[in-house]
Amino acid sequence: GRDVLEAGAGYDNVLRGTVAAVAAGTARLDLGGAALEIPRGELAPGDQALVAVAADDVLVALDAPRGLSARNALPAS
Repeated sequence: GRDVLEAGAGYDNVLRGTVAAVAAGTARLDLGGAALEIPRGELAPGDQALVAVAADDVLVALDAPRGLSARNALPAS
């Protein structure tokens, strides 16, 4: 694989996972108990991938989000 994240590039949240499935233009990334839907690019099932999420793209809530266009919601404790 190729590294697309450069050290010190200002990424606040970097998640590593395994591609569990791919569909039309998306891939499902298994994070070990949670999953993210991400752009597929050249990913194939079984590939390891890194996803960078900017702090501005993270919402924290006490209850499950409703009425939002967010594709991904991760449980936290």
